[in-house]
Amino acid sequence: MRLLSAAVVMLGRISVAVAVAVILLASTTLAFDPDDLKKLKETNKCVECDLSESDLSDLRLIDANLRRANLEGADLVRADLLRANLWATNLEGANLSKANLMRVNLRDANLKGADLKGANLGKASLRSADLAGADLRGVNLEGAKLRYANLTRVNLEGASLKGADMFAASLKDANLANANLLGCQVTESGC
Repeated sequence: MRLLSAAVVMLGRISVAVAVAVILLASTTLAFDPDDLKKLKETNKCVECDLSESDLSDLRLIDANLRRANLEGADLVRADLLRANLWATNLEGANLSKANLMRVNLRDANLKGADLKGANLGKASLRSADLAGADLRGVNLEGAKLRYANLTRVNLEGASLKGADMFAASLKDANLANANLLGCQVTESGC
């Protein structure tokens, strides 16, 4: 009986050790790939690469091609992404505050919970982008294309949406306090 008890205890310890190893391995695979960051800095292109949790703050990435890249949780504070291609890019939880995203392609991008406070998204394409829960306070979205975008629970307080196209965008529970909606097209928006 003692032998059986000792075997059960040992199996329990092994199971815990294996579980810890799996968790540690999983957490290291979620980190960005340094080779991808080097590639981006050298070529201004990193299609389908992993830059999750990376520090890209203050970088000049004008006309960069980051199509389908993973930038989840990345720091892009004050980054200059003028005319960048971020089509179908994962930016969930990323910090893009005060970033220049003018004329950027964010079509089909995942921006859930992203911090975009004070960012410039003038004339950006955000068609079918998912911005649920994003912080867009004080953002410039003048002339932006937000058709079919998910703006559920976004904070657009003090944002400028002059001339923005929000046809069929979902604005459920969005905060539009003090937002400038002059000339904004919200036909068939889901409010």
